[in-house]
Amino acid sequence: MKKFKYIIISIFILGVALCFTGIMLGADVFVYVSNNGVEIHNEDVIPNTQRINFNEKITNIGINLNGCKINVVESDKFGILINDHTLEYSVEDNKLSVFEKGLTNDIRFYVGPLVGLNVGINNKPNLPKVAQTTVTLYLPSETKLNEFLINGNACDIKIDTINSDIINIKNSYDDISLNNITANKLNVFSTSGDVMLDNVITETIDLANEYDTSTLTNITTDNLNISSTNGEVSLDYIDAEIIKLTNAYADVTCNNITANALKATVNNGELDVSGKILGDIYIENSYDEISLNLDGNIEKYNLDLSTQYENIHLNGKEVENTIIDNNANYNVKIIGENSAIVLNFNG
Repeated sequence: MKKFKYIIISIFILGVALCFTGIMLGADVFVYVSNNGVEIHNEDVIPNTQRINFNEKITNIGINLNGCKINVVESDKFGILINDHTLEYSVEDNKLSVFEKGLTNDIRFYVGPLVGLNVGINNKPNLPKVAQTTVTLYLPSETKLNEFLINGNACDIKIDTINSDIINIKNSYDDISLNNITANKLNVFSTSGDVMLDNVITETIDLANEYDTSTLTNITTDNLNISSTNGEVSLDYIDAEIIKLTNAYADVTCNNITANALKATVNNGELDVSGKILGDIYIENSYDEISLNLDGNIEKYNLDLSTQYENIHLNGKEVENTIIDNNANYNVKIIGENSAIVLNFNG
């Protein structure tokens, strides 16, 4: 029995020696220690890299992951590709779920010339990109989902083309990129990550971003609600019934806007709006410039412009705090406590 143990130990030591010999010659080595045993891979042998297609009809998708790259791409068949053995998926009652294995207590090592030694317990070390945990979902172009949900932590999320009644995405510490999205309701919550939305058609968008940039282009929606802190907001080519913006400690830029109402509350950031607002406008800012260049005639709006410590320019002329009753259907009210106000009508 002791002889057998010595043989096992000798084989293990020999394997470790061969690994480090390879490392000295420039190889990358990945060692996975889990309930499943010990696995050693180089960059060309990553577990579970084969795409799996589904014959079942998928109507709901739920993803709950940490520290992963999540891609959703258009394809001819439903499918999934996962390059990490610590993740699992299931299909039940037309719902695809992707999640981490429970209680694996994985210890994962990367040893190589790129970053030295990294060790993670119940977490993934900072591996080179070739070994980054990636989940790729393949959805046919004609797919219409009931609900699409991502609950991510430190996940890089990229979705290209999806149609779902409800889309809920929550993520922390990495970017979210959504392109070619059709939905009834789109909810996006991000902490410390850029959010990019492009070519989106939906009834309602609720976007909250705490510490990074939000960029929205080519958006068609009834209700656009954006709340941001410590992150710039950029809107371009927006067609909405109502736009509501709340931002603090960063600038807001809105170009090529078409809306029936605009309400913006900004604290310590510039607000720059250009486009056509066919209804009421309410803007409040504390400590930076408010600039509006609007398509239309001034006679269509009643004006209430006020600031305590800065100047007001209306159609190129400096004015005092101003209330103008044009007996119009629409109202423009702008309050700038320590904010200069520039309001121009191009009609």
